[in-house]
Amino acid sequence: MPPMTTFGQGEVWVKGFESLGIRMVPAPVAMNSTEVKGRPACIYDGWCHVGCPTGALANPTVTYLSSARKAKVNAEVRPFCTVPRVLTNQPGTRITGVEYFDDKKQRQVQEASVVVMAAWSGQNSRVLLNSATDKHAKGLANASGLLGRNMMTHSIAGINAIFDEDIQNHLGTIGAQFMSYDRYNKTSYKDAFGSTYITCGAAQKTHDMAGTRPDLFGPALHAYMKKAARGFTRVSMFGEELPNPDNRIELVSEKDEYGYPLGRLTHAFDDTAVALWNANLEEGQKAAKAAGAKEVWVGRAAIPTTHLHGGTVMGTGASNSVVNSFGQAHELPNLYVAGPSNFPTEGASNPTYTILAVSLRGAEHLAKNWGTVAG
Repeated sequence: MPPMTTFGQGEVWVKGFESLGIRMVPAPVAMNSTEVKGRPACIYDGWCHVGCPTGALANPTVTYLSSARKAKVNAEVRPFCTVPRVLTNQPGTRITGVEYFDDKKQRQVQEASVVVMAAWSGQNSRVLLNSATDKHAKGLANASGLLGRNMMTHSIAGINAIFDEDIQNHLGTIGAQFMSYDRYNKTSYKDAFGSTYITCGAAQKTHDMAGTRPDLFGPALHAYMKKAARGFTRVSMFGEELPNPDNRIELVSEKDEYGYPLGRLTHAFDDTAVALWNANLEEGQKAAKAAGAKEVWVGRAAIPTTHLHGGTVMGTGASNSVVNSFGQAHELPNLYVAGPSNFPTEGASNPTYTILAVSLRGAEHLAKNWGTVAG
């Protein structure tokens, strides 16, 4: 498909970044720019994050799930269920299924030949920790002691700007119109280390604009919103965090409604990550001013975070990781884990496409080896 249509709120940034030697190109957003397989093209209304009204946004509801149902392979979705624990046989050598609570909050057991953990990074770790047995006292697949460790998140250097002209900031998608990898080299900045991924041109809504100025009230907020409604836009510069085993998920004494320990995330950015964030803030402001913005500002109260990775990191063996490069647990051959919890490092790019690629790779491995894995 050709790139998505661009609008003024993204286009205004191109000149500013190019003046700094940073090339901006159309961003991939996993949305249809043209009709594909009966799914229509994007209408650019910008409400992607609350549910695409046309099916142009690729997600499992309109891609894999519908295909699985049409293929009559007995694919079934059980909504409003909670899985707190994965079950093993008595010797602790194989997975036998999962315990779950159904939509009526009744305990059930689903036997299974293979279990694929595909929850959020924090929940994958928490469930496996809660699945501890006498044979796996530290949690399932945790011989390395790294289950729940090396949690990583991207920093976000957000630069806000207002332009005089009407830049159609309500149009587009929630992702981005333009992106750049020209600061992806780990040593792009003299006094900082790590990759940077740059995006701009996400569609703006009223709460997005108002949220950038929490200091304004009454007439001052009204005056700001009149300008922002036509001329507000922002750029997001995502910074890489290096893996650190002290950034972790642990079980705590407090329990959920089903009686299982909750997980606590302990995390702090080190000096390297802070230096990268500051370098991104500085360069983003230079780009905004070079683009001709009339007002430029950033929020510095704390480093915003996004995209949690780690906790079930992949590696070469049970002594240094939780799963292999296919997401298969080293210690339990019929347990697979999918998602960004497998990432041993994170880079700076939005992880969605890497999640998809690695998950498909794991699914293909599982299908190819089903007889030995499930047997």
